[in-house]
Amino acid sequence: MKYMQIVSLFSLTVLPQCQVTLRNELKQLYLFEGSAAVEVTWKGKSTVANQEDIVVGETFQIKNTSAIAVKLKGIALRTTHFKLPSKTIVLDRESAPHIACLIHSNEETVERLLTEAENQIAQLCEASVEQVNGRPGSREATDSLRKQTGRIDNRLIVANRHIRRHYDQPLTLQVLADLICCNPVYFCNTYSKVFKISPMKELQTIRMNKAAELLRSTHKSIKEIAANLCYVSSSQFSMKFKEYYNCTPNEYRRATSLQRSNEDARDTVSL
Repeated sequence: MKYMQIVSLFSLTVLPQCQVTLRNELKQLYLFEGSAAVEVTWKGKSTVANQEDIVVGETFQIKNTSAIAVKLKGIALRTTHFKLPSKTIVLDRESAPHIACLIHSNEETVERLLTEAENQIAQLCEASVEQVNGRPGSREATDSLRKQTGRIDNRLIVANRHIRRHYDQPLTLQVLADLICCNPVYFCNTYSKVFKISPMKELQTIRMNKAAELLRSTHKSIKEIAANLCYVSSSQFSMKFKEYYNCTPNEYRRATSLQRSNEDARDTVSL
């Protein structure tokens, strides 16, 4: 599509009871997110953008009415081939995941993420223009965006598949976020909402299930199993295992071995 060009990534701090203005220059579009609620005003109309809300617009004043400093993180885009929004748009992260990732991108990943976000930005602007002009179709455009963003972000599926296939490798939240070119905090929050479990908890669960399987079905030492599952030491592995199963790996192995022996004995008697 490539109807947008990145002008800059920006980060601003708005002191308590102070105000900043983002002005439109050369069809420039601003997208930003704040660390706390701010008041956004354009053409005399004000609205409140809460923490982690995404604000999209071309020219507006941002006022911090709180008692703490608010950090704004965003991106400025130069647009062509479609009209800028006719009003300031405020939406939550969940309804526009690609835009949220774009805002939290860095210089190395921003171009790649822009391609994914363009459709969402264009639909938002189109819906805004139609709504202000009173033309039919604004509701349909907004519903279309909601349906599009209601699907699971494919990058989350990629991350989930990577965890399941490479649980025996040194995975961290940062490694997984970098894999899909996403901010670690946003990735963790979104993954948790979609899969009902955090990515690192998912990793631990898979490793613990595999550990139990190895303890039951092999004669590998605790040290070998710990190394196989990418734990830095057998003591770290044993601590995690006890937290998960409420017993040590050796206790689990003895208990499962005893259970199998009892089951074999019962089978022998029944014969």
